[in-house]
Amino acid sequence: MPQRLPQIAGPALLHTYLNAGNVLIRVTGARLVGWGMASRGAPLVNPADLVVNRIARGHTPGDAEAAVRGVDAWRDAGPEVVDDYARLLAPTWLEAFWTPTHPWARAVVDAAVRWAIYRRDRS
Repeated sequence: MPQRLPQIAGPALLHTYLNAGNVLIRVTGARLVGWGMASRGAPLVNPADLVVNRIARGHTPGDAEAAVRGVDAWRDAGPEVVDDYARLLAPTWLEAFWTPTHPWARAVVDAAVRWAIYRRDRS
């Protein structure tokens, strides 16, 4: 995995705090709000974070990934890089939410772990 970590870095503007309250959906499209945790990185990060959020909201990992398959950043990343990101994300979220008891924090950690296992088992 360390060989591909630079592919997770990058210059893209990232929201990095996707959740139901930070996505406004209108007839004309969706907008991300709440940019207080903006960062830079690989374009893959935002669609991958959306996958985790969809899993946390009850979708299967396969269905959650299907929702982003048409996104260029997802396709361009390649499956190995997505695998690496999933493996990196699960322990990162677990560390970040080790003590918080908010139900959403627990759901996101569980979703990240389920996604990493799904990515591992599908190969």
